[in-house]
Amino acid sequence: GYQVHSCLAPGALPGLCCDTCRQLHAPHCAALPTCRPGHALRPLLSDAQRRLWLRRAQVDTLLYDGPGAQP
Repeated sequence: GYQVHSCLAPGALPGLCCDTCRQLHAPHCAALPTCRPGHALRPLLSDAQRRLWLRRAQVDTLLYDGPGAQP
């Protein structure tokens, strides 16, 4: 599952996803320079794509952190 990086304010849409760290980032995230070398960053170009990735991360968080989650 992917997680929302701390650079994203609540309700903000991600601009990039890192397939290596499995995190969603804002386009101007301060952590990106340390993430980029050797990592697979993918730009999220359309609003629909950004919303879909954000929803996926939120669902993943609910599944893994929810009351019925396995340790």
